[in-house]
Formats: sequence, C-alpha cells, structure tokens
Amino acid sequence: MKHRWPILAIVIATVLVFARLIFASKGVPFRVIPWDFRMAGAPWLIYGWDMIRAGHWPLWCPYAGAGTPFFINPQTHVYAPPAILLGLLFGYSYRMVQLYSVASIAFAGVGAYGLSYSFWRSRSAALLSGLCFGLSSTLYSHLEHAPILSAYALAPWLFWAILSAIEKRSRWAMLGIAAVVYSLLTAGYLGVILMLGPWSAAWALALAFRLPTSNRERLRVLAQTVFAAGLGAAMASVNWLPFLASASEYTRGEGLGLDFVLGTTGSLAPKHFLGMLYSFITSNPFPGVELDVSMRGIYFGTVAVVLAMVCLASVREWIVGALATLTLGSLLMALGGAFFARIALHILVPIFNMSRFPAGDSRYLAVLGFCVLAGGGALAVARRDETASLLARRSFKYLVVFYLVSLVGLQLMFGKFIDVVASTVTFEAFCMLLALVVLWRWQNATATLFLCAIAVLETGYGATANFDPAGQLMSKADYLNLSHHETGFPKTGILSPRLGNEASLNADTSAAYVGKKFFVSEYNPLRLKRWMALTGAGFGPWLRTGPRVVALPAGSAPTSYAEFAPIATPVKFDITSFGPNQIAYDVDLPSAALLVFNEMYFPGWKATVDGKSVLVKPLAEGLRSLNVAAGHHAVALKFRPGIFFVALGISLASLVVFLAWALRVWRRRRMVPAVA
Repeated sequence: MKHRWPILAIVIATVLVFARLIFASKGVPFRVIPWDFRMAGAPWLIYGWDMIRAGHWPLWCPYAGAGTPFFINPQTHVYAPPAILLGLLFGYSYRMVQLYSVASIAFAGVGAYGLSYSFWRSRSAALLSGLCFGLSSTLYSHLEHAPILSAYALAPWLFWAILSAIEKRSRWAMLGIAAVVYSLLTAGYLGVILMLGPWSAAWALALAFRLPTSNRERLRVLAQTVFAAGLGAAMASVNWLPFLASASEYTRGEGLGLDFVLGTTGSLAPKHFLGMLYSFITSNPFPGVELDVSMRGIYFGTVAVVLAMVCLASVREWIVGALATLTLGSLLMALGGAFFARIALHILVPIFNMSRFPAGDSRYLAVLGFCVLAGGGALAVARRDETASLLARRSFKYLVVFYLVSLVGLQLMFGKFIDVVASTVTFEAFCMLLALVVLWRWQNATATLFLCAIAVLETGYGATANFDPAGQLMSKADYLNLSHHETGFPKTGILSPRLGNEASLNADTSAAYVGKKFFVSEYNPLRLKRWMALTGAGFGPWLRTGPRVVALPAGSAPTSYAEFAPIATPVKFDITSFGPNQIAYDVDLPSAALLVFNEMYFPGWKATVDGKSVLVKPLAEGLRSLNVAAGHHAVALKFRPGIFFVALGISLASLVVFLAWALRVWRRRRMVPAVA
C-alpha cells in the first residue's frame, strides 16, 4: 500500500504532539481534556454504552436533571461507527473517550491527505496538507467539543468521497458518501453540518458540471449521489429523528435570535485572521472583545500559508479556483454578523439560526482549503517551477524580517512582555529561516519532505504553547474523583436528597452519568421546557429534597408548588425494582388518589397497576402522575418512546439496504470506468 508511510507519519506526528493526552502516569493522563469534555461529552458517551453493554436501550437517565430523556440528545456519539466498535470491544471510561477524541485528529489529517492526493497526485504534497490540517489549532482547540471536532474530521472525507463518486464513477465512493453522512449525523454538531451541507452540494454540482458527458448522465450521477447521502441520513435516523420529533419539548428546538446568533461571542473578527501567522492568538488574543477560546484557533503553520499563496499565484488548474472559493467564502462566513452575506443567509434561510457559532461552523473549511492549496504549492516548488520557487523564497525571507519586527510591535500592542508571545514569534522566525535554507538547497520532492518536517515543528510548537484548550493538568485525586465509574445502575441514594442545584440546569453533573449519583440538575444541551416549567412554578426545592412518591386527592391538578404542597400527603411505598428505563413500586393507599412521582415526565412513559395499563399524565407540566385506587398495588413504570423504535426501524432497514448495496458492489469487483 503506497500510502501507508504518509498515513503512518500523520499518526506518529499526532501521537507526538498530543502525547500528554495519550499516555498516563500511574493511571492519570499527563493532561486531561477540559471543560465540556469533562462535563458532557465524555459522560454522555460513557453512560450510553454502559446502558447498551448492560442490555438496555439508551433511552432515559434517572440520575441527571431529576430524570432526563437521554435518547433525544443528538450529541452523545453513541451511534457513531468508531464509537460502536470501541464500545462493543472495550466499553468506555474517561481515558478511552480521551483517546477516541485524539484519534479524531489523526483521522482528520488522513482525510485531508486523501483529498489533497486526489488533486495533486503527490504523496509528499498531500502529506503536507494532512499534517497541517490535522495539527491545526482549529482542530485541537475543539477537543472539548467532540461533536464539532468529529464534523471537522469528517469534512475532508465527505469532499473526497463526492469527488471519487462523481469524477471516477466509483460505486465504493458512493457507499463512502452514505457512510460519511451517517457518521456526520451520529457524531457531528448540527451547526457545522448545516453549513457543510451547502458547500458539499456546491462541490457535487461543480464536479457534475465538469463531466464530459450529456446533461442526462450528469443528472443520473447527481441522483445517485443524492441517494447515497439520503441512505446515510436514513441509517442515522435513530440519532436525529427523535431529536427533531421532540423539538417542541426543548428550547433549543427553536431558532435563536439573529443578533444573538451573529454576535461577537461566536464570530471571528478580521483581527483573528492574523492567527494564521501568530499561533499564540489561540490562548493570548489581542486586546478587545473576544470570542470563546475554542473558536479563535485558525493557525495551521506559516509554511502552509506561504505555499497556499504560491499555489494561488502559480498553479493554473480549475481546482485552485474551487479551493480558493471555499477558503475565502468560508472565512467570510466565519465573520458572522460582520459579513453582510451571512446576515442575509440567516434572514432568508432561518434554519441557520440553529447555529450560534459562525466561527465554529465555517473557519475549519477555510483551514482545510488553505492546507490543500499548500499541497499544490509544495508540488509546484518540487517541480522546479521558477515562479513558485522564487515567490516561496521571497515570502520566507520577508517573514523572517516580519517576525523579528513583530517582537517589538506586539510588546507595544499588549503593553507588556508576554513570554508565550515572544517565544512563539521567535520560533516562527526560526522556522521561516529553516524553510528558506531548504529551498536554497533543494527544489524537488526532498524539499517537500523537509517542509513537512518544518510544518510539524511549527504546528507542534504552537499546540504545545497553547495546550490549555486541548488538555490541562489535573491531580491524581481530582482525576480519580472525576473518573470514578459505576458501570451498573444502582438505586443507592434514590431516597436521599438529590445533589446539585435546582436553580441551574448547567451544573457539572458528570457524576450523574459516570458515577450514577442522583442529581436535580444537569449540563443539558437541550434545555427541557418541562424542567424549566417545574422550577419556574416553584418545584425546584421539592425535586431536590422531596419524597419519591406522594398522593394527591383524586381529580386535583395543581399548577404550582404553592397549590401542590398543602394537598400532598405521604405514601407508604417500597421500590421493588429499578433500572435506567424502568422503576417499580409497591404502594399502600388508604383511599383512591392521584399518585405523583418525584421525577420528570416525558412522552413515552407507560405504567401498569397490578398488571393493567394506566395512563401516565404530566402534573404541572413536568411530574409523572397516575390515578390509583385504594389498597395495596404493584405499580410499574417503563419508558418506551414510540418515536425511538420507529427511528430504530428506519435505521435498521436502511442498514440492510446499505449492506446489500455493498455486497452487490463487492461481487462485481469492478468500478464503472470514468467517461473519457
């Protein structure tokens, strides 16, 4: 396999740069991915596969948010292909999820390598593209956001699969489109997917338009591409269909306000473009209003910037124009409210208001475009193109001067000496000097390999100097507390007050998912309306400290805690069985009553009393309740949301179609030759 060495080089570079996330000392990684990874991403994946490995559908979590519907959360990664493989083989822990996240970076680099190779047909040039994209600050600054990082990693694979499917008429590539779309919809972030859709559609149309064939044939190829993408979306139904069908249940199902979506907190500013030259901007931004640290990263190595400019200036191929359009267009889209076309897009197509991070949904495409263009520039230099070589040498020479002057200018701008700023700028000057020496000495494939090594030095040093978004130091005691993992589903503490703060839905409740401790709050991406209605009606303290079961007079329907408290009476009960999707009680009632449970209601809860079905109704919009006659009864509640099983059926049927298609292609063993 002629590509094994470049792929191995990308993997090795990733391991070396992120070794502190991969390796551990006495069971504790040298660095731990921070923020959302600890609070949400890792706990969700761990919990979902704990359920599957224990023989439960991942539907409900009784431990978080006073009970929460796990199956509508589209960011759990539970159904993503690599997550399924690792989950079946090993299950998950914080350490395993961290390794999974770092692997996404290597996967992104390999995808960029493949895409670049399909254009330039040079392994060394494609290697430069793969290294620069995979080690860019755009990727590692999103290690905390697994869905965003996954979408970034899959994007080059999608463009590559579309190219092979349309230009080469590859049936395997058509299957690849289905697989990538499935992966995007089970692992990717909605905002990134929304913006990737139009770009990938434009890419498919451009490729079809260039086919030297009839319009009818072009339409046939496009129809096959659309079918493949649709099949991938159908296979992913189990992840996205319940989320969409339940949109009325959470506030994130509603588009956000235009000014909020396109505000400064999630959009790049033109000053951030300098982040392509200054790696320190990720963790040490320029003075002024700033967006989130994870959104600022746009550094992919100055060597790649120079070579991308060389490609634009010296390579006369149609793909250069296509890549330039992608790069410039997505860079402008990342400006959010500062770019008039982005504002118009949100007004004309309101679904884009579902994304509140223009920098998050667009800038990675600009980085990908730059990195692939850099491969073309490296190839032009290796082929001894005089214009390309001269431009590259001059650029590196001027950049040495630029960085040395910056040492003074930046200190004046910040008003003080900042060590990381001075160090990264000095190292950049050193790398530019190395690149200049390489181009003076060689102008062939050897030069490209040396430039690849310099690119690794640049991006690796930049990652090391700005490592906080990727990983932070954690003591052994804190890590062991964070990662304490209860693989079963105990009911220990079910009758004790819930942990957390009912006044906040954003509490760090990783212990609910991983340690299986009962919390009243949850770090929830959906903002359930029923939870908000209950706390707004004064039920928050009762959700935290109230009894598990109470009785209300039959026919009562209080809408607030003030109405509920005076009429609620204790109930003699015993919990006879407990699981993540079900709970059973023995209760004794002196008279007929409305039995109310101290746990969230959601459509899909079913109940039986002494084996007979009884309707579960929401009380005050969010508590489970049901009518029970006087006497001793066995009450069983199970969570069986119909939409999940509909979605699961669609996914399984689509998977059968996909496998049958793959078997047919495999049997033929040949691809339809491209039209000459």
